[in-house]
Amino acid sequence: MTALWISTAALTLAALAALLLPLVLRKRTDEAPLRAQFDLTVYKDQLAEIDRDVERGVLSADQADSAHTEIERRMLAVSGDSGDAVIKNTPAPAWLVAIVMFTVPLGAFALYFHLGQPAQPDRPYAEREQPKTGSPTVRKEQIVKMIGTIREKIKQDPENPQNWAILGQASQMVGDTAGSVQAYEQLVVLTNRNPDALMVLGEAMFMDAGEVVTPAAVKLFQEAKQGSPNNPMTYYYLALERQAADDLQGALDEYASLLNISPADGEWVPNIQARMKAITAKAGLAMPMVQLLPAAKPAQIPATGPTQQQINDAQNMSAGDQQAMIQTMINRLADKMKANPDDLEGWKRLANAYKVQGDTAKMAEAQAQIDRLQAATPGPTRQQIQDAQSMSGADQQAMIQTMVNRLAEKLKANPDDLEGWKRLANAYKVLGDSTKMAEAQAQINRLQGR
Repeated sequence: MTALWISTAALTLAALAALLLPLVLRKRTDEAPLRAQFDLTVYKDQLAEIDRDVERGVLSADQADSAHTEIERRMLAVSGDSGDAVIKNTPAPAWLVAIVMFTVPLGAFALYFHLGQPAQPDRPYAEREQPKTGSPTVRKEQIVKMIGTIREKIKQDPENPQNWAILGQASQMVGDTAGSVQAYEQLVVLTNRNPDALMVLGEAMFMDAGEVVTPAAVKLFQEAKQGSPNNPMTYYYLALERQAADDLQGALDEYASLLNISPADGEWVPNIQARMKAITAKAGLAMPMVQLLPAAKPAQIPATGPTQQQINDAQNMSAGDQQAMIQTMINRLADKMKANPDDLEGWKRLANAYKVQGDTAKMAEAQAQIDRLQAATPGPTRQQIQDAQSMSGADQQAMIQTMVNRLAEKLKANPDDLEGWKRLANAYKVLGDSTKMAEAQAQINRLQGR
């Protein structure tokens, strides 16, 4: 018995060490790829698998073309995500380490004394109730319940476009394509025919018609293209419609227009080029001229401090000369802020410079400008955060969308607020709106490129 308890204690210590060492010692920053990158990898594998099925004779040419179309549509839909998610791993706080040290062994021994009794009756596996929380049936029931909640909210507030957008998404998730079309029709009306609303309605019609671009959907995609000419999905659906109607020249033109607004490293570019080659080979048409956009590159933040040469020069200066050099740089930054009073980052640097100098009066003036700009793009209040924690998933989504819309409206009046654009881009990324995220990123690049 003594040997049993000694071995038990040793195993417990080994388990605690395995749990605590990573918490105490690990300190670094990792980069995790976005969900869109995983999706694109899967879609590429699916395209290759389709080609192999055609070679084996498992799929006909028509079936393979239909499968290619759907997978490429999904690749375009997720192509807007860029960048990496950053995961910071820092040492765990002492209280967490203490909790692990005490709760793990105590919990293990309590569980053993409860379940390890010799007189405990047998429990055959076949008679146990299997967990069903993550089953598709339960998931569908949850979405159906959410749809009922959203319909009640629509009765109370029928003019709220966010409720109709959520209803359309939820209806699609349970396979109710007709209900999704009806919800998005209301969304189009309430948003005054916003291009994004036109797109989701057209896609819903595409799915409801059995993945066929109907004439009604064509009109929606054409209108959406006029309002948002940089959305590649509009050209894609119009090309599919032309191809289905045997207007191969029209399909080629739409595909060429799609590539003309695509970056050279776009994940969907090779597949669209392959479609164009297949059409030209089949119909004997000339390949249209295409000018891809430059490959997407992460935005480079310009240096804001002194150059290396300035640092080297300053080290050889007297204290008085160093102070004069610092004052010159501060004065130059202050002049730039007069010409660009909505540069939040610039005001922060200027306030910090005045703080180092001990000039409290000018530091207060710079801080007043910081407060002005930060008040123009407020985040959620503590009460809003507490309210959101008690909401359902659909209500949280609606609340988030409302705050995002409010922030977007304020940035229209204050287009040089760099921090505001960063928050807006991140919000669109969370919502999965790749088109608006790209627009916000363009504003960030504009402000950082000064």
